[in-house]
Amino acid sequence: MADPFSDNPFAVGTSANNPDASNPYGSTGAWGTAPGDAADDSNGGAWGATTTTNNDVYTPSTLPPATGYMSGGGGGGGGGVGVGYGSQSFSAGGANGASSSAPLTEADLSRREAELNKREAELKRLETELAKNGVVLSSKKNWPKYCSVVHHNIAEDIPENLQWTVRSAYFCYVGLLVCLFWNFMGCCGAWIVDGSIAAFLFGSLYVVGGVPGAWWLWYGRLYKAAMKDSAFGYGLFFLTFTTAHLIFVGWSAIAPPIINSWSHTGFWVGAQEVQSQSAALAIIYYIGGGLWSVEFLWSFWTLKKVYWAFRGAGHSASSVKRGAATQAVLG
Repeated sequence: MADPFSDNPFAVGTSANNPDASNPYGSTGAWGTAPGDAADDSNGGAWGATTTTNNDVYTPSTLPPATGYMSGGGGGGGGGVGVGYGSQSFSAGGANGASSSAPLTEADLSRREAELNKREAELKRLETELAKNGVVLSSKKNWPKYCSVVHHNIAEDIPENLQWTVRSAYFCYVGLLVCLFWNFMGCCGAWIVDGSIAAFLFGSLYVVGGVPGAWWLWYGRLYKAAMKDSAFGYGLFFLTFTTAHLIFVGWSAIAPPIINSWSHTGFWVGAQEVQSQSAALAIIYYIGGGLWSVEFLWSFWTLKKVYWAFRGAGHSASSVKRGAATQAVLG
């Protein structure tokens, strides 16, 4: 019986219409015959032969052998595993997986700790040598203790042979602060007893301007001059200390009855004017005169010690001039 679909040009050939009976994998179509083989399933059709890969045949992997192994883990997201093949690597794991190396041994930790201790000791040695040569590595503000506004460390910043000289000037500065605050108390008393508002205003001005002014004008200059062995710095100290500090302290101790003398708690005002107004206020002025006198004497002694240190370092008036010229050039 004739095949009713034999005239279909797209039909796939079978053994009945396959002229090559020796090739069971061949196929014929409207436009020809396509041979087949055992490895591939080939089918002919209207547009020619088609070949289908036989997936039942196992082909060994050509990837190179694994060369590395990585594992990782993380909280919440899980760990990960990675395998490397030659120059390529493949990894799998959670989002938080991370590679990790072998943990450090106790010997490694001890070795690193010893290296850190050695470096720390070397840094301390270098800092000590630089401090002896007047080089400051740290300018951390540490004075006053509870409200730090400036850096001040005589033991580390100043050479050993000049430390007592600078410390003497520091005591002079602290003494000035005591005198200024006591003077302010006396001016407040004068305002209460005599109604002298000018004395109160001037006393306030001495405190507000004298505390930072003395540091900037003469003590800070001496501190830096001793630290850097600067002849020009010493010269500035001599100029400001004698013209600003010594004259003001001596005037306050005497307190002559001119230019608003009530603003200075000295002997003259206490003996002649304040005593007639209030005995208690006169005592405050007498104590103030004594404080100003002690401050003057200590300041004069400090000036002599600084001059000895200045000459002992080999400085002179000519070295001060050279230092001033250098400073002018450097700006």
